[in-house]
Amino acid sequence: MNRSLAASTVQWERLRRWVPRALCRDNYDGIPSDDWALLHVLPYVIATWFSTPMGRAPHGARNIWYQEYPFIERLCNNVLSNKGWSGAALTNIKGREAQSGAEPAKSLAPLHASSSMKQKTIGEMLSTLSPQERYRSRRKEFQTLKRQQARKRIRRERELATDHLRGQGLHTEDRTYGFVSHNVRGFGASAKAHQDWLHSLGRNTSNGPQDVALIQETHVHSSHIENAKREYAARWGYRLGNGSPTLSYWGAAVSRKGGVGILVNPYGAFTEHRPIWQETWSPHFVAVSGKLDGEEIIVANVYAPIDRTQREELFKALGELPFPAHGRVLLGGDFNCTLDARLDRTYAAAGANHDSPELRRLLARWDAQDCLSNMMPDQTDENRVKHFHAKYHTYRYQVNGDAESSRLDRWYGSSLIQPWIAATEVVRPAARSDHDGAQLHLRSPNNPLRVKQQQRTYPTLRVKQQQRTYPVPNYAKSLVDAYTNGALDALRDRLQSAHLTADEAATLWENTKRQIRKGILNCKKTARRRRTRTYRQKLTRLLRLQRAALAAETSSQDDIDDITARLDGLDIQSTACGNRLEKIRAAIVDLQIERGHSKMAARFRQNTWHAKRVTSKLFRSTSAKFADNAIPTIVPAADSPQRN
Repeated sequence: MNRSLAASTVQWERLRRWVPRALCRDNYDGIPSDDWALLHVLPYVIATWFSTPMGRAPHGARNIWYQEYPFIERLCNNVLSNKGWSGAALTNIKGREAQSGAEPAKSLAPLHASSSMKQKTIGEMLSTLSPQERYRSRRKEFQTLKRQQARKRIRRERELATDHLRGQGLHTEDRTYGFVSHNVRGFGASAKAHQDWLHSLGRNTSNGPQDVALIQETHVHSSHIENAKREYAARWGYRLGNGSPTLSYWGAAVSRKGGVGILVNPYGAFTEHRPIWQETWSPHFVAVSGKLDGEEIIVANVYAPIDRTQREELFKALGELPFPAHGRVLLGGDFNCTLDARLDRTYAAAGANHDSPELRRLLARWDAQDCLSNMMPDQTDENRVKHFHAKYHTYRYQVNGDAESSRLDRWYGSSLIQPWIAATEVVRPAARSDHDGAQLHLRSPNNPLRVKQQQRTYPTLRVKQQQRTYPVPNYAKSLVDAYTNGALDALRDRLQSAHLTADEAATLWENTKRQIRKGILNCKKTARRRRTRTYRQKLTRLLRLQRAALAAETSSQDDIDDITARLDGLDIQSTACGNRLEKIRAAIVDLQIERGHSKMAARFRQNTWHAKRVTSKLFRSTSAKFADNAIPTIVPAADSPQRN
């Protein structure tokens, strides 16, 4: 009765006509028997529904229930307030005379017209289905399950189809050699942006440290190169000169235009580096040679001119350079041209001006190819092409109000360096820039397995090291202290209350130590999960929003996680104007800058002296950060004792 009453709008309209007559019980003469059969059960329906409004109402009829609730409540209140449908009043029952001379009912009425509640049996609550209804119900359930299975299959096929576009199989614990290329646009428009760039170029990636950074459009004039070298060396704690190693190589800009540089991490894997082909260095080219895992490798940085004639002259001059005998060359930078009109750009109106025949000849002479070539999708697959555009394009601009993009920042590698390539990805710059960075991950073919375990990079895959228990982070100290004190108190009570032998006491002590260690790890995990609004949580949320926005731009089918993330990040600003994906990327950049400033401030606080400082800092392991500073001689003070 509840289901049919809630689902039928026709019956609701029929009941609306009898609202005025409900004020008096004697006005039932003109009520048809079908309407009377509906009216006499309303007190039970309302009483049941009012006690559990969501539990007993059918899922598909809840909207009608809540929409018509004021009307049906008023109807029942009117009837009950005028002593209608009391426990003594009977409905028309089959075989008995109807009220006020009405004809006897054609069927049995289920209950007396009583306002009291009565528990129904299963037979009264569930209606018997006919074979046709049972067939339709099974068919409907089958169609629902079929659609669910189809959606799961489509999602799995889509993930498999784009699997090679998502990092080429890098595991979270894999450690690679990091090479990155950035167009820094003059190191930012302010001193703060300049410092942000400098500190970010040595930032560790999720797969290891950044070994080499190529930067373009530095705007560093020849008279400022020494200052640039000094600033970058100071970023690692080194000084310029006095036998210190050279950490940066610069191609001077002309008239504050152009300029390139190669920055080397002194603690990275790229060692024994030195300049090469210096006679061809210019505001658009610089190159170094060094060793990576014992193998000689040349790294060249290119910033191609925007003018097509000058760009072709640059590539032609590079093609005349002597190719090294070892055959391992990496060519990265901002090429300001594209070789694939379909995959490398979305706007192809001036496609002829974007192509470079001399670059093709240079790559053919060096037997080099795009480091992203094994991940390029089939050009006939529109969805995968859009996914490639959104994920690997590094330069975004506007054409007639439409957002367009190109893949200007790229990496090329010779045939002998191709086995080293593990992955290629696009990274956000540290400061605001119209170019994204191109991150290249290398892995030696002779030593492919490198995993990081507890702040140590192992040359080969070994047994996993036990998780470090100490030092306990500040956010978990109180919880760890309480747990440790409780465990020690329990151990003391056990030793005092029981008579243990030496072996039993030793076993109890060892078990307690293992228990304390396990408990400390659990306390740290619990305290970490209780934290909110941490940098890691904010970054995880932004990356989830970025994946959802990327899926929306590729017009692929969204899963429930992407839809949830999109709704989670929806606000007025994100829908008002502009590209939503660009806003998310800008938020990621701002968060990383804020995190860098916070870490820098914490480092200053830890190493700044004040009157309440303790001596525990003195007993920490000595840093070798300033080990390059040579001390030529020690001059004693005037009043010091004579020493040999």
